[in-house]
Amino acid sequence: MLCHVSERRSKGWRRAGAALAIAGVPIAATWAVLAACNQSTTTLPYTPITGIEIPSATLVAGHGCSNDPADTNAVYRYSAVLSYVYPKSVNYPDGSLYNSPYASVFECFSDGYFENLPVDDGGDQTFSVKISAWNAANFPQELTPCMSEPDGSSPTDLCPAEQVSDVLDGGGVDPQWTTTCTAFLQPNIPGIAACGPLEPFVAGAATSDAAIADSPSTQGDASEASAQPADAAGD
Repeated sequence: MLCHVSERRSKGWRRAGAALAIAGVPIAATWAVLAACNQSTTTLPYTPITGIEIPSATLVAGHGCSNDPADTNAVYRYSAVLSYVYPKSVNYPDGSLYNSPYASVFECFSDGYFENLPVDDGGDQTFSVKISAWNAANFPQELTPCMSEPDGSSPTDLCPAEQVSDVLDGGGVDPQWTTTCTAFLQPNIPGIAACGPLEPFVAGAATSDAAIADSPSTQGDASEASAQPADAAGD
């Protein structure tokens, strides 16, 4: 007997199983089958993601996405470096649990996510996100998103696309465009980043990269992008 079962996941509903086909089945048998399905169906509790979402469609508006090296005005991949923002009255040391930057690289067509971000008591937190974007002809291969999660057992095993210093360096290749975003996170409510339009990169315009890089990136279950260096995941 095939039943339609839905399981609630942190990123929404995932359908499992196959829909019940009842065409040609007598009504009494149909009710019996539906009753059996209802008895076996379970719904897992929904736990909202505590994190920041970067909407790709808004970010690349006016450019679009392309993996064609000849399409130099289209975005291929983009990087994001997320930093905590505090009022002057709050002073967490750089690199501490509530003041560590996180980084990741995302496919152009994917929304960027930083999940399981540690926040102080109360849960409200403001973040700043530095975005760099490349076209297909100029993307640095060093920053290719990792297909699997390294265990971090050695420096050579760390994924460059998730290391703050590597991402800020751009793999040694200047991006074609940059912008910044802001996001406000509340308890159990994912924060949607508000980003300015992508602007052509101007060498020397960024002045805060060194300060950001001085704060070590946290690895592991954002205590880490799905528990990654804060859980960074593409949709």
